[in-house]
Amino acid sequence: MATPARTFRSARARRRAEMVVTIAGALETMADQGAEDGPPIDAMLDVAGIARSTFYVHFEDKADLMLALAEHVWRELGRAGSALWEPSWPDDRAAVRRSIDTLDAAFRRLRGTLGVVVAATVHDSGLRDAYRATIRPAIDNVAGRIRDGQADGRIPAAIDADQTASWLVWAVERGLQELRDADGVADDATLDALAGLIWNLLLAPTVDGGDDVAA
Repeated sequence: MATPARTFRSARARRRAEMVVTIAGALETMADQGAEDGPPIDAMLDVAGIARSTFYVHFEDKADLMLALAEHVWRELGRAGSALWEPSWPDDRAAVRRSIDTLDAAFRRLRGTLGVVVAATVHDSGLRDAYRATIRPAIDNVAGRIRDGQADGRIPAAIDADQTASWLVWAVERGLQELRDADGVADDATLDALAGLIWNLLLAPTVDGGDDVAA
């Protein structure tokens, strides 16, 4: 049976999570406003419809909010990215491209929030380190999926799963933010290139019958 204290903590955690989603939604409408490190707290709360007093019950400061937003974004991106290997790694490049479309849609939906978080890390080394730590589980997950593909023969065993996962996640994180037009759209050539990179690096060698890949 849950104790009153545990019930209170659970309710408070749920409320904090709800506020993160609400503020993230607000940021998508105002991401280009404000200072270099993103809109000020008061502006975000005003658009989100959250009282300042309520905000400080659940968050210590702006950095605490930025980290919570980063965690929210990467949970969503992780779900979208899993389309690449669930239920299994694809057998053709077209399937990789469809998975990239799913991931790109998530990036586009969250790009305002992610952009504000990344901007905030520029002037805050502690937040920058925390942001990198937030991405670490995504890298570890991709590395694990690469190893799964190696175990069943879909991905060459010579590929270094950890280093490859790090490069892929950071390349996607940066590329799908920067390689967009003024309306936030990544064109077909950009997404085709990303699909080709993943296909040729991980999957084409085994599908085409080769297994000699430089580590």
